[in-house]
Formats: sequence, structure tokens, C-alpha cells
Amino acid sequence: MAKSAGVEVEERFRNFLREQKQLKKELDRFSKRHELITENVNDFIAIIDRKFEYEYINEDFHKKHLGYLKNDLIGVKAFSLIHPDDIKRVLEYYKQSIEKGEGKLELRVRHKEGYYIWVEVKGKSFKDTNGEIKTLLVSCDITERKEMEKLLIESEERYRLISESANDLLRDVFENILINAINILIMK
Repeated sequence: MAKSAGVEVEERFRNFLREQKQLKKELDRFSKRHELITENVNDFIAIIDRKFEYEYINEDFHKKHLGYLKNDLIGVKAFSLIHPDDIKRVLEYYKQSIEKGEGKLELRVRHKEGYYIWVEVKGKSFKDTNGEIKTLLVSCDITERKEMEKLLIESEERYRLISESANDLLRDVFENILINAINILIMK
């Protein structure tokens, strides 16, 4: 016997509700997994819009390493955190990376307490669901590496100066020995 139209609609509606419930569970599971990953990764993660304003940050990592909460940064221009000496270079690089779709750059970012840390930023442009261009930024703290590079450069400079001084000293000593030897020969 054929089902009545009302029973068929009711059955379809129940199936629809079951599917919606299943989709919601999957979405919740995906959202929890996404949050687990972004909040436990050992990098700064941010999404900025075309105006260079923050739309998303992984708050725990930003708080721990830069002192900022989401409320401090969402809607704020990322340039406001960049060291003044780096802004021009970052702007030029940002324009180029938007065209290429991705890029990598080292720059200094201001901690909430006012000092700067060095970060290596990797960016990748994408279009959101509305077709607007956004940039995903993944950054890691390289302050320690930069400090070591600075120490290495200073050490190499000291070595160069010592080497040059040693060469000058050896030349002076050799000249004195040569002069003394010539004087001894002349006096004989």
C-alpha cells in the first residue's frame, strides 16, 4: 500500500533532522580538533585581511609569548606591532607576497610590554567563502637565533681585528729582528 503524502513528508523530515544532527556532531568534532591544533601548536597563527587587520589569532600562544589577548588584536592593524625600522620592508614584501600567494620574512614584533622579539613569518594568501583575500600567517620566535647570529658576527669581527693586529705585531717583530741582525752584521 502506498504511503500517504503526509507520512512521506514526515519521514523525509525525520531523515533531514537525523542528517542535520549528524552534521552538527561532525562540525563540533572538527571545531574541537581545529581548536586543539591551533591552541597547542608552538607558533603564532593569525589571519589578516586585505587592510592588514587581524581577524584571528591563536590566543594562548599570543598571550604567552607576546602578552596579547584576542580582544587586544582583533580589528587592529598588524603594522601597529611591527618595529618602525621594518615597516617599509614588510609593506613591500607583503605586496609582493599577495601577488605570488605566499612568502617568508624575518621582522621584529612588539611585545605588549614594549620590547621587540624577532619572528620568522610565513604567509599564504587565500580567498575566504565570500571571495575576499585573506592571509594566513604562521610565525615562530627567532629572537634567540638572531642574538646568536649577532654574537657570531661580533666574534668574527673580534677575530678579524686580532688577526690583523697579530699580523701587524708579527711584521713589527720581524722588522725589529731584521734590523737587529743587520746592525750586528754591520758592527762586525
